[in-house]
Amino acid sequence: MQALYDRFRDLLHEAARFAVVGLAGLAVTDSGANLLQYGAGMDRFSATALATIAATALSFAASRYWTFRHRQHTGAGRETVLFFAVNGIGVAITEGCVELAAAFGRTSKFWYNIALLGGIGLATMFRYWSYKRWIWPSAATASSQVTRRAPRRPARERLTRLPVRELARFGAVGALTFLAARGAAFVLHVGAGAGPLPSAVVAFAAVGGISYAGNRCWTFRHRQRAGIRRESVRYAALYSAGLAVQLGWVGLTAYVPGRHGGLSIEAALITGTALGAAFRFWSYREWVWPARPILS
Repeated sequence: MQALYDRFRDLLHEAARFAVVGLAGLAVTDSGANLLQYGAGMDRFSATALATIAATALSFAASRYWTFRHRQHTGAGRETVLFFAVNGIGVAITEGCVELAAAFGRTSKFWYNIALLGGIGLATMFRYWSYKRWIWPSAATASSQVTRRAPRRPARERLTRLPVRELARFGAVGALTFLAARGAAFVLHVGAGAGPLPSAVVAFAAVGGISYAGNRCWTFRHRQRAGIRRESVRYAALYSAGLAVQLGWVGLTAYVPGRHGGLSIEAALITGTALGAAFRFWSYREWVWPARPILS
């Protein structure tokens, strides 16, 4: 039994990590689609597409830096293009299932979610196969797989060295970004007549450049640099993933449970913003601007 486990250990661990990422993407997609359709009044196809795109950003960051981190990496640019192309096909699969249900007259909320979940399941199987075959193929040798694993700091060191100054700077940049986003959302909502939720999402995406510049040139200026192009790609993916975390949390806690079983929209927005900020801070330090190596 142990020999059988040792033989398939890597595959089991990889599949388990993929399942965790898939469940997170499922939560963001399902709750986001319900939030956009039944909370913001979007049509079902637009709601499905936007929610899936938000979940894709979260899935890319988790897949590249966790699920398939031991496999070959051919550059963030190439992997990003392939990843979003594959997930574009996944979106088409999901949309096709939703449209097929509508074609048979199944347009209620119940059948919409059944078709949505079925489409997500089919798209997930396609993604797993294509990730392993085209985006992150097996490494040429076992030794090359080991060398690609980033060294981890001792747990005691990670717990005792709290980044208080970085947290304060990150909070200041976040507050500035939030104020800019709120102003942009107000202009979009009041001036352009867009809905409150689409206005907020577009505004927070638009002010991402302010957040990137502030964190690169001030919050994490003492950390490693990997080049603006590489950093900006990772930052954009993780920033979008933070938005997906916020959107998924609001959908799960305020809309999906119903009017009497969930949080108020204000409480959901506050806690969702906090969760998104915590995810961004941790991921920026781990993957965008890691600590400089200690020279002996």
